[in-house]
Amino acid sequence: MKFKNLVTAALLASSVALSLNVHASVVTSNAGFNIVEDFESFDGLVTKGPQALSNGLSVQSDIYSTIGAFAVDLVNNGTWGAGNNFAGIGDLSFLPTTDEGFLGSITFNFGSNQTGVGALFSIFKDDSTTGEITIEALDASQNVLETTTFSVDFNDPFLTNAGLFYGFTSNSANIASLRVSGDGFVVDNISTQAVPVPGALIFMLSGIVGLFARRRSISA
Repeated sequence: MKFKNLVTAALLASSVALSLNVHASVVTSNAGFNIVEDFESFDGLVTKGPQALSNGLSVQSDIYSTIGAFAVDLVNNGTWGAGNNFAGIGDLSFLPTTDEGFLGSITFNFGSNQTGVGALFSIFKDDSTTGEITIEALDASQNVLETTTFSVDFNDPFLTNAGLFYGFTSNSANIASLRVSGDGFVVDNISTQAVPVPGALIFMLSGIVGLFARRRSISA
């Protein structure tokens, strides 16, 4: 078999192997992620979307929500704002015409498939609420690839812009959207992960190159 054909066969085999093992995993560290939207170019836009954001992103929500919010009291989780704009579920300006409460979901669409997505999160938390946020990784057809629910409770009303990073990584570039759900949540620093070269593919190609070189050496 010629070298070109060997490489083609390896690529096909690797593609099949990866497609059979595609899955997303929950991550709680932003290491290896790059911020693609920090909401600093927005100033309290209240919308359901779809609304274009930076770097090919767009956002939409099932209730009126705030893009570029600049102040909110999260009670036990401190305050967000203080020179740092963010996105929040619900109309944080409390206008009667767009006030639909604060229980709902916001979906961030990335414009292209990603291997990793995440963000910084917090939520309104007092003694009567759970402080739970649910996030979901969605594919291009809006199927759920992975989901997780976590609570945010810093129990410190004097904190400023404190949050938890949560997200997902996948062994294939198949994450198209990040959906966030909860009652009174806020989100900032939407991030994506650079696309890595699959380790299995590198290993397979290096083996083929080594085999081809050895066969040429023997035949010489």
